[in-house]
Amino acid sequence: MTETEPPSPPAQAEIDRDYPVCHVAFIDILGFTNKILAIRNDGESFKEIEYLQNAIQIIVRQVLRPPAIIGFERIFGDIKSIAFSDCLVLSVEKGKGPLTYLIDAVISVCRVLISRGALPRGGVATGRLSHRGNVVFGEGQIRAFQLEQGAAKYPRVILDPVTVELWEDAMSELMLHRNREMVIRDDDGIHIVDIFHKTTLRDDSDFYRHSGEALQRMLNQPGVPLDAWAKMVWMAERFNAAASRIGFSPPVAIPARPIR
Repeated sequence: MTETEPPSPPAQAEIDRDYPVCHVAFIDILGFTNKILAIRNDGESFKEIEYLQNAIQIIVRQVLRPPAIIGFERIFGDIKSIAFSDCLVLSVEKGKGPLTYLIDAVISVCRVLISRGALPRGGVATGRLSHRGNVVFGEGQIRAFQLEQGAAKYPRVILDPVTVELWEDAMSELMLHRNREMVIRDDDGIHIVDIFHKTTLRDDSDFYRHSGEALQRMLNQPGVPLDAWAKMVWMAERFNAAASRIGFSPPVAIPARPIR
């Protein structure tokens, strides 16, 4: 090949290896931009940003660490992650076990954020992706990002139709009937990750206590814009419904209107 000749196109085997079909989650924090803009005039906003950044790093180091179980990675795959600003991208190569593992990881991530006073929003999609170290790109990431920016609207993580179909297939074949409820249909018909899903592998008491307290503090803040307050109420209502199902108290007291 001369210097002027273009490189030969990669073979399909190379594409499949370097650009495989993956399940991808894109998660960010609602209201983060406003917090950043407030730093100039508000020292507390800077401390809050630092606190949330530390939470994201804890997620990357601890929450996403696979359990020390022989054969776990062979069945459930290896979740890769990258965090930047308030965004977190998780990916795992396509498969029934890996999809289950990813949804469970999304629940864990959202629980950490809510317990620290942040409202997460995101999307989970399936598509080709290159995720090597701190470099990630591909149609799977774009789809997940578009879900987060568009259809999610509220502090929730939604699944695209392709991933929903794969999820239903995985639950049927793996006989994980309890795990099926990790994904539910929301009031508007969109499938979302149920971060309040009860599993036997989690001690939910600390989560409900910390997240309930965090949601109460958010709702009691004076001067919260109406659109942000509505999203807090949306999350608080779902928290209260889940807390009632498991017998947790006290519920979050939701004001009739934002506090001025």
